[in-house]
Amino acid sequence: MNNNNIKYFIYCRKSSEDEDRQIQSIDDQVKRLKELAHDLRLDVVNVYTESKSAKKPDNRPLFDEMIGRIEKGEGSGILCWQINRLSRNPIDSGKLSWLSQQGTLQSIRTPEREYKPDDNVLILSVESGVANQFILDLRKNTMRGMQSKLDKGWMPCIPPLGYKNDKENKTIIKDDERFELIRKMWDMMLSGNYTPPKISSIANEKWGFKTRQFRKVGGNSLSKSTIYKIFNNIFYTGTIQFGGKEYPGKHPAMVTTEEFDRVQLLLGKKGRPRPKIHEFAFTGSIRCQECGCYYTAETKQKINKKTGDIKSYTYYHCTRRTKRIICTQKKSIRDNVLELQIEKEIFSCLRFLLSILKLYGFDLFPLVAIPLRNCDMITQKC
Repeated sequence: MNNNNIKYFIYCRKSSEDEDRQIQSIDDQVKRLKELAHDLRLDVVNVYTESKSAKKPDNRPLFDEMIGRIEKGEGSGILCWQINRLSRNPIDSGKLSWLSQQGTLQSIRTPEREYKPDDNVLILSVESGVANQFILDLRKNTMRGMQSKLDKGWMPCIPPLGYKNDKENKTIIKDDERFELIRKMWDMMLSGNYTPPKISSIANEKWGFKTRQFRKVGGNSLSKSTIYKIFNNIFYTGTIQFGGKEYPGKHPAMVTTEEFDRVQLLLGKKGRPRPKIHEFAFTGSIRCQECGCYYTAETKQKINKKTGDIKSYTYYHCTRRTKRIICTQKKSIRDNVLELQIEKEIFSCLRFLLSILKLYGFDLFPLVAIPLRNCDMITQKC
């Protein structure tokens, strides 16, 4: 087919996720492709340029617009730097192949070669598959590298405020300009006399606090959302949370786990659930009278807003694990109340035992002389 009868769209794309960052820039691509169109006397309808990743479909509005215009018959050819500039996913690749087989897309031209409908479709499919496979391999290699860094105790991304990446040693170190200021914010929050918005206001107005400056973002005042992110980030305890899992980090911790949990309570949260081993005195030995299931226990914390003190309380309740009986015992009982009830039952049993022994004429003077109200004395004497 004569290329002079084909109207072409120039499509140029650049993404930082490509195989290397030194690939032809968009301006360079446009220049070279316009020169190619001029040399071959091709009719160019429009030039599309965008900086989007092609690894996912429906992620490039200008590409979709170009395909829509081709389907309407406004053009029937594409000029691009390489096939991987058009697609790196099977959906977009399949769309291009289908338009080519239907004759709607009559030519895809690169500086190296031209792809036509009457050519072997295997060539276009193979090159599109190679571009797609590169994304899959890149993702695997990236994930493997990130997991390796996590296993070594380092966050595989930009750390939060107060820390910075040591690019030379590939570690995370303190940000000397902000580390102590962030720690001071934690101290203010732990005192219970300041709210996060108040701390943010003090940091901006009195300290002149500024976030880290990067190439395109940063260098701003501390926002209210950022201060809440700081107080909710477990990274400051020396733990890295990534991908729904927690890893022990090697970066210097700013606060302890107890301080972090206390701030969560001050913020009205329960804190981060972590595996803990509790030893309760009566679990495994007390059953519910109604359903026969064992009693379990849990510890709850309550903060005194006036003093800032945190107190722990232990509650026992029925597990209600059986399905044969519908247990109505939904109320919990405090450990001190349960201890008094158990002590009362022990005293009743001791009185009964003493009465039986006395009936058979045993010498009970050492035990009888002990006040039954003191359980510890009875235990020691026995």
